[in-house]
Amino acid sequence: MEDLNDSEFLEYAKAYMEGENPTCDDNKFSHYKKAFLSFKKDNAKVSWNWCSFIFGGWHLLYRKAYVGGAIALAITYFLSGTYVAPVICWILAGMFGDYFIYKGFNDKLTEAMSQYQTKEDRLAFLKRCGGINKWVVTLGIVITIISLILIALFIGGLAYLSNA
Repeated sequence: MEDLNDSEFLEYAKAYMEGENPTCDDNKFSHYKKAFLSFKKDNAKVSWNWCSFIFGGWHLLYRKAYVGGAIALAITYFLSGTYVAPVICWILAGMFGDYFIYKGFNDKLTEAMSQYQTKEDRLAFLKRCGGINKWVVTLGIVITIISLILIALFIGGLAYLSNA
């Protein structure tokens, strides 16, 4: 991949973060701009993303960071009975969330640079691949509600059994 100056790199990054339906204005992009430049220049991997911390794997899936999102959700849900694992997972998601998003962008940027000759074609490809998954919000809400119902039924069942 050819060496991009910061201005070109950020133009590609913004196209990827916006996707086909621009939702990432300059104010929102400033967070990713700072993190992505740090990852590119300093080879850093740690930053802080409050959305990734609060929403964990759901935010990563929303931002199309599928591997990180799947890992975070698996740890959160399958080890949630330990109480400590989900908290550690939320902290790690906050620390590495931006990097997972950057990694997805960088992989798509490499693909765009090798497949397309013009800047316009590369930007169009990154917009098609990037952006957000709106369906993740609905899925996250549904799964969270189902999880809460199952927890309530489990606790109610335990209470019923202890009184029997």
